[in-house]
Amino acid sequence: MITIKTIFNKILEYKVELLKGNIIAILATLSTVAIPLLIPILVDELLLDKDKVLIAFIRDNIYETTLSGYVMIVLFITLILRASSFLLGIWQTKIFLSISKDISYFLRIKLLKHLKLVSLKEYEIIKSGSISSKLISDIKTIDDFVGSIWIIFTTKTSIGEITIYISFSYFRIFTNLSIFNIF
Repeated sequence: MITIKTIFNKILEYKVELLKGNIIAILATLSTVAIPLLIPILVDELLLDKDKVLIAFIRDNIYETTLSGYVMIVLFITLILRASSFLLGIWQTKIFLSISKDISYFLRIKLLKHLKLVSLKEYEIIKSGSISSKLISDIKTIDDFVGSIWIIFTTKTSIGEITIYISFSYFRIFTNLSIFNIF
């Protein structure tokens, strides 16, 4: 008999893949969080002549260049981060969907083996279209449920992205106020 415990035990057989998918999701989130933070830092350092941490890092470790060169380097870094975020998101989706499809395949095989054991009298009472409809729709529902597990994690990481971005923005606003520049 297939129960929810059976499904969760089957999901737990994929611990390594689940861990890998979650680590990839965190890396994708970290690469996405950095993108909107680079441009304000660049504007503060180049145009407003603030701390110059990013510019000093680029000058010391990458290449010393002019104003437009720093902008192009940050643009290139932004494009690399965006591409890595995109590719990591695709990889994460592939991992979680393959787990979902493997579990639905397992359930289909188990149900089809059970159908071989059902007596012919049951098939005479119930229409064959009804049986196949139940098999298809029930497995699809379970497949959608298992496949939605990665969507829940992705939503949580997106909320984390927004929280980090808002926290960083407020930190920058409060540190730029003259009332906080006492020391």
